[in-house]
Amino acid sequence: MAAVERGARQHRAPASPAGPPRAGLPPAGSPGPPTPAWGIADAGVGIPAREVHRGDCWARGAALRPVSAEEARTALAEGVQACEVCRPDRVLIP
Repeated sequence: MAAVERGARQHRAPASPAGPPRAGLPPAGSPGPPTPAWGIADAGVGIPAREVHRGDCWARGAALRPVSAEEARTALAEGVQACEVCRPDRVLIP
């Protein structure tokens, strides 16, 4: 029995520590794209209106368009809604 188990272990492919490759995603352990400091989420599914967000806001959705602090200030001044979770207006407009 021990000889059969040894033979089976020798014929198995070694397991990859990161697991199988994930389509469309960076390899496990890689840092991925940098988080923007500010962004605008355009209206769409689940987002009723354009909103300005901090880059690290959990409520930003997946389609955050990175913008500079000046662009975020301008958008807020033009009436784009500030996220009610991360409140970028409190930081950008003193």
